[in-house]
Amino acid sequence: MTMRVLLIDDDEAEHEIFSLALKKYNSSITVITANNLHESDALLKNFLPDAIFLDMHMPGINGIEALKRIKEIPDLRDARLYMYSAFYFTLEEKEALELGALRWIKKPDDFEAYQGLFKELFEQKIIFALLMHSCTYAALLPSACNLLKQII
Repeated sequence: MTMRVLLIDDDEAEHEIFSLALKKYNSSITVITANNLHESDALLKNFLPDAIFLDMHMPGINGIEALKRIKEIPDLRDARLYMYSAFYFTLEEKEALELGALRWIKKPDDFEAYQGLFKELFEQKIIFALLMHSCTYAALLPSACNLLKQII
C-alpha cells in the first residue's frame, strides 16, 4: 500500500520543497498539500493520509486549533500527526504533544535536511512495527510494550 501524506501549510514555497523532497525520498508516496484547515477539509473527503504535517502558524486557525479539530475526525485517529514550524515554541510544543502530535519538527533548512527528516520519521515506523510484533509473540515486558504503543 502506498503511503499518503498531507501537508497543511500556508507557505506555497514550502509545499513545493516538501513535495519534491518527499518524492525524492520515496517516489511511491502520495503527497497532497493544503494552505489551511478549511482547504484540507475538502481534500480529506477523498484522501485519508497516513501522516499529516501541520504548520503551527497559519492565518485564521493556528496549528494547535487545527490539531484539535483533526483529532476529532474518526477516520484520522490512526494518522501520524507532526507539528511543523520554522521555530521552536516550548509551550505550544508541549500542548501539541499533549493533544496527540507525535513530534514537533523544526522545518528543515535545505533539501538534504528534508531527506534526513523523512528517513528518520518513516523508517522509524518500520522499526517500531517490528518491535510491536515482538510484543505480540515474545516475552517483552508489558511496560515496554505499552510504551511502544504510545510512541507508534
